[in-house]
Amino acid sequence: MKPLTALLCALVASAASAARAADTTETWEPGAADVEVHVGVEALGLDREARTPWSDFVVGFGVVERLSLWLAVSATADAGFDTVHATPALGLFSTPLESDHVDLDLGIDLQVGDEEDHLRATPMVELNLDLDPERSSAGLYARAGVALHGVELRDPHGTPHERSTGVALEWSPGLYVAAAPGHELLAECDFGYHAESAHDGHRFEVGGVALGYNATLVDAVELVSELSADVPQADERWAFGVGVGFIATLAPAEAPAQARRAPP
Repeated sequence: MKPLTALLCALVASAASAARAADTTETWEPGAADVEVHVGVEALGLDREARTPWSDFVVGFGVVERLSLWLAVSATADAGFDTVHATPALGLFSTPLESDHVDLDLGIDLQVGDEEDHLRATPMVELNLDLDPERSSAGLYARAGVALHGVELRDPHGTPHERSTGVALEWSPGLYVAAAPGHELLAECDFGYHAESAHDGHRFEVGGVALGYNATLVDAVELVSELSADVPQADERWAFGVGVGFIATLAPAEAPAQARRAPP
């Protein structure tokens, strides 16, 4: 089970992103389509006003062999649903190296209309090490990316005075265990390092840890779920999140058979 969800949530240390379940990535067959719906809430354990309900809708396509495209809309709201903010995103990802035990995935995503950033581009790489072929037992994976985004710099009084380009280096290691056929358990954590232009000083942060459970419900439908904890830093408090989603993968349509010629 390697749906699109991981690629879209790979870099969440500094920005909300679509489809947040812990998982690895894999391209689809040429002509195949993927439809995903995810809902959840973040900042549980904090004050009620800080809680953030969210939802993601994702559509993906297999373009050619080992190259796929996805489009997504991610929506977040305040605790009372008085304000809703939607962020569109799109991206490409590919698998230049694929074997029984080692996979290498490359991708780039583009987000437009973030609450803080006008534009965010994130190239990423993911390495998978599988103990057995077809992820049938256990394995390790690690994602790394560089998020480039606009930043509005403010003076000590909070007044915007210029815009700059922020750079964030982000890394997410994880592991998976196939508990039974069609059932998979995952654990993942993420770290971020923000450049000076983005936060008025270099900053390293531990984003959080997550536990995921994915299950194949029927041949083409998968359930993905996650429990996460945001690790506090400085004077922060522990915050928790929960999410659940459904993924439907539509196989490519078979080409019509050519009509056979009648023998002479």
